[in-house]
Amino acid sequence: RGNNFMKTMLRLAAEKDFLSIVADQWGAPTPARLIADVTATAVAKIRNQLAPSAGVYHLAPKGYTCWHGFAAEIFRISQLERMDHKLISVKGIKTEEYPLPAVRPLNSRLNTDKIKHQFDIEMPGWKSQLKLTLEEYASFIR
Repeated sequence: RGNNFMKTMLRLAAEKDFLSIVADQWGAPTPARLIADVTATAVAKIRNQLAPSAGVYHLAPKGYTCWHGFAAEIFRISQLERMDHKLISVKGIKTEEYPLPAVRPLNSRLNTDKIKHQFDIEMPGWKSQLKLTLEEYASFIR
């Protein structure tokens, strides 16, 4: 729902045959569904006194990628989902080649060991989460 990177990439892929995307900023794309699911699991374990309640926890799927890698996977899966686009080429560029008003960190990766150990939650990979999100989105727009 709303605007996000995935939807922007799908829109641009339908409009353009070439895109340049930042390839030196690293992180793990985290869908709202994963945040909700992990939060619900953690709250249930706290209520049942199976885990401590205090603390700050990082939440992100396993693995990491750059914006360019994220976009490439969006396009790969969207083709499998038969989502039309005319995109032919995606070029990776450096952050300084795509100036933005706000400075973005090059490394946004999070250590999720604490939430994994405190709540016994194994995070899924970011690619599997993207696939679920794109499948849901594809069924929604059809």
